[in-house]
Amino acid sequence: MTVLVALDVDGVLNGFSKNPALDGYAEIHDPANSRDLPIKWRKNLLERMRMILSRPDVTGAWLTTWLMAPAMLDELEHVLGLEGLLELRAPYLTVEMGWGKVPNPLLPANVNSNTHSPNWWKFHAWEALLDLNNFQRGAWLDDDLGRAKGGPGNKYTPGESFDRLLLRTNPQAGMLSGDLDKLESWLDRTE
Repeated sequence: MTVLVALDVDGVLNGFSKNPALDGYAEIHDPANSRDLPIKWRKNLLERMRMILSRPDVTGAWLTTWLMAPAMLDELEHVLGLEGLLELRAPYLTVEMGWGKVPNPLLPANVNSNTHSPNWWKFHAWEALLDLNNFQRGAWLDDDLGRAKGGPGNKYTPGESFDRLLLRTNPQAGMLSGDLDKLESWLDRTE
């Protein structure tokens, strides 16, 4: 059985801290704003993530606002060595962002970009990634998970079951060794 591992970029692969442990650095060109965006990561953890994504039972996917800027995402993939991850682009995404609006007649009209809303676009994109590719199990790493309103019954609250792992990373640090330990342990579960 192939398992989906969906990744956010900022706050997961790209840490915001000035911590020296973030020892990988690159600048990704943003043509829409004529500027370069700094990307910082931990080399050893990125290598570990590459190994996880290369497992025969894992398929990686992007679940990030970077999908709204395909050229930048392509550059980021190359810099991080993460080419070939699944992507949902138009017509599956719609959201007002700094990079514009991507139309989507397939999503409910109330989808929005607010991470505090139960209608956050990433929830719908997560479901679409799972459904369109018939994944029975899925893990999602995102620093914004758990911020949406909806109470303790919210199915997008960070946590795990056999079928789902929703892992909230620390946005300043990005993914940490413990996050990858948890992901690997979850991937190896057999029920």
